[in-house]
Amino acid sequence: MFSLEHQGLTAEIDEFFVVPAHRGLGLGHQMLAIAEAQFRLEGCTNVSLQLGRSNEAARNFYRRHGFDDRAGYELVSKNLK
Repeated sequence: MFSLEHQGLTAEIDEFFVVPAHRGLGLGHQMLAIAEAQFRLEGCTNVSLQLGRSNEAARNFYRRHGFDDRAGYELVSKNLK
């Protein structure tokens, strides 16, 4: 989607999951690197994702890969079904 805040296209990762038996093998790192490379090719200036507040393992993973919490923002949503 286009983002005025980020002055261009922004990508959103909706689902990103490595099954527990395959964690710690570098697969998440590889998948994230491939996704980010594709986002750049598509002209995206930013990528965002959401994770559970209590999911510290995921939070640490994303921080190691350059993601930061967005100060002053919290995700809100509405189901239209």
